Amino acid sequence: MANRWFEFCERKNCDIISPHVTLPLEFLSDMFNSGLSYSSINTARSMLSSLFAVGQEYASFGQLPIVKRFMKGIFPLEFNAFPSDKKLCIVSLLTEYLSCTSVFRQDKAQLLLSYISPHKPISKDTVSHWVKKFMCNAGIDTVQYKPHSTRSASASHLLNKNVDLNNIMKSAGWAKEETFQKYYIHIAPPTFNYGTAVLESCSSEK
Repeated sequence: MANRWFEFCERKNCDIISPHVTLPLEFLSDMFNSGLSYSSINTARSMLSSLFAVGQEYASFGQLPIVKRFMKGIFPLEFNAFPSDKKLCIVSLLTEYLSCTSVFRQDKAQLLLSYISPHKPISKDTVSHWVKKFMCNAGIDTVQYKPHSTRSASASHLLNKNVDLNNIMKSAGWAKEETFQKYYIHIAPPTFNYGTAVLESCSSEK
């Protein structure tokens, strides 16, 4: 891995241990575009962190916010099939979507395309608008809950259903339980039904 970095620096004519921060990012990006695995790129990130310091504000190259965002962006997503209901199966839906949009896709790498001609890749604002529209149709209060709330809502729902916290964090890519607990968990308070409470009270007195 170090030899790969040395060869990169030679091509770019840059210092091996004190390059501008954009160069090691370009190095990692080249590895990703070459089809190398996330594990290999993460190993390279650790190697670069041990090679040089980028100032006293951060512990290492790997702790730079821009590097963290890059690593988060290339983190591989895995979807499990749900054959018992194809309407809820993300694998079936994505396969069908890619098939239906293949004629418009050409060299477009982005997943979501506009349904309006000429079917260009959509912006994040459009995605947010779509999600908000679906939330409204589902009866969700979009004044209180925004499109970015769907992640924490789904995690909280699973936790309410007693799904193991470690499995939730691993699947969603969360590393620290404290951060997850503080910002993403929204446990629904227990609901109270007056009639049920009265009936249960009378039943217990028999």
